[in-house]
Amino acid sequence: MPNLSTRDNDRYRIGHMISFCEKIVAIAKESEDPWPEVTLLALLRLFETLGEAASKVSDETKKAHPEIPWVEATDTRNRFIHGYDDLDYSAILLTIEEDIPQLLQQLLNLRKELEAS
Repeated sequence: MPNLSTRDNDRYRIGHMISFCEKIVAIAKESEDPWPEVTLLALLRLFETLGEAASKVSDETKKAHPEIPWVEATDTRNRFIHGYDDLDYSAILLTIEEDIPQLLQQLLNLRKELEAS
């Protein structure tokens, strides 16, 4: 088996996903309603990188943790990035309020597990 660089391991990716989730929540909380364009662009970039990191987590980890919505994270990234011309503000807000906190907790639990092994 090849020696994986730090960038290629799941703990590295999970750490980034946690950071992206925390930033999404913080930016959304701190911003006025409706969001200024720069805030929306920052949030969309964070969703893009969150989904990208999720897509690069190993299949082994994904299979071991089916409770984490890996595919949904990637699909949300694709919808927000490729559907830029038809974005629904309420869908983004709903995703931030309902999905991101749960995903964040799942990722924190996974990181603890990975660090213990």
